[in-house]
Amino acid sequence: PRRHVTAARRMERAIATRPNEQWSMDFVSDALFDGRRIRALTLVDNCTREALAIVVDTGIRGEHVAEAVERIAARVAALTENRFR
Repeated sequence: PRRHVTAARRMERAIATRPNEQWSMDFVSDALFDGRRIRALTLVDNCTREALAIVVDTGIRGEHVAEAVERIAARVAALTENRFR
């Protein structure tokens, strides 16, 4: 019989206590009616659960991920800077 092996114990993640303190990203894949595959990258703020970006394409390379994260980081920095002026 197969033996079930318990997963290695993971470190507890810190819980985000304010907006833009911690982000998560995930990749989702689906197929169109004609069989073509599409992929979506979602970038979410863990505190507010706001979807910061959703990038949809037939293929998402590392460059696309880096561009999306940099674009959102720049937008957040600009909003934060304007808020405290």
